[in-house]
Amino acid sequence: MHGAFVLFQGVKRPKIAFSIPMVSFALAASLAFGFREPFHRLVQILPTVHYNSALQERSIDEAARLGRGITFSFGPTDGAGVFAQARFPQWRYFDPVMDRAIHSPLPNLRTKIGGPPPIHPTWQALNGNKPWSQPYRPPKGLWKRLTEYKQQVIDRAFNKVKAAGLDPKDVLEIELATEPGKGGSGGPWSSASPYTYEAPYNVLPEGHWDKEFHEHLSYECSNLDFKGLPVLSPSFEYQSKELFDEEMKTFSAPEGAAWRSKVTHWVVNIYVEGEANHSVRDVLITFRTKAMRARNLMWSNLAIGDTAKISVGEFGLTPRTLKRSGSEQDEKFRGEVLRACEDSLPGLGYVSSSLYTLVDDDFGLFDKAFRAKPALETYAPSRITQ
Repeated sequence: MHGAFVLFQGVKRPKIAFSIPMVSFALAASLAFGFREPFHRLVQILPTVHYNSALQERSIDEAARLGRGITFSFGPTDGAGVFAQARFPQWRYFDPVMDRAIHSPLPNLRTKIGGPPPIHPTWQALNGNKPWSQPYRPPKGLWKRLTEYKQQVIDRAFNKVKAAGLDPKDVLEIELATEPGKGGSGGPWSSASPYTYEAPYNVLPEGHWDKEFHEHLSYECSNLDFKGLPVLSPSFEYQSKELFDEEMKTFSAPEGAAWRSKVTHWVVNIYVEGEANHSVRDVLITFRTKAMRARNLMWSNLAIGDTAKISVGEFGLTPRTLKRSGSEQDEKFRGEVLRACEDSLPGLGYVSSSLYTLVDDDFGLFDKAFRAKPALETYAPSRITQ
């Protein structure tokens, strides 16, 4: 493999190509060029975990045992969201998760403040008794209240971390949105089918970041006080070259200038869909190829710049995406691949990554009954098992 190597954050990264054995790339680059920032490893906690207090506690404790920070969402999503209903923010899921996470302690708490459109009738009442169907694209009449609620999330998280004697700027991060381009998990969709789109989105290409999204997020970021915390960009999605290239063409639209000015870290989600899966090396080559191309295009984009901090906001694999059976042996293979992909990222110039996800029947290291999967053994070989 050939690729560009990097120095530390804040210094121009020379685009010098060289060959180096695949597995030793990250270690060699780190030793040779002395990265000054530690690489942060996180794992995502899905909103469904918030409903169950025992599951909350076990998830946070397990993340701490793995030495990982956590990524979690408290946006306007189902019953676990802080702004699931419009009368006032609700903290019954937020407070227990934040309090336990802060006192675990976990090295990083990345809070996502976006999410799908709420379905509670109190929001619909504010919108003329009409639902809205698009994530991150609420009706303009609701922008002010949503922004006020998001400010309360930032303030409450900041104050909790500070009250625990920690520096919020070292622990807490704010992520603005997840995959907002058409076809992404936070992109336009239709309630009739996930494979059809409502106007005006039906005529846009996959990956497109539309004007409505930029205008809404710019309004929010112009009216939010992030209190000096790291602000992570809406995440790009790299599954295919074509989709990512369309995102790179449209994320820098002039309507998004205000939100881009607030970003301190840029985020890309990288998924491998079984393009090559015969060995750990095969999958790692595919993953690294995407990671290097994403990094190079982001650094070369004038709206981002070649000293930008870049994170992998999500990466994950299932037996299906690896074209494997899900047997114990295949699960152990999955864990090896996840660990190899994560370990490659510091040497590629990334500052952090977040595994998708801790608890899930497909992507998780634990299933929904919180039984450890064999992938946990190979992903975290140093973990002390009971």
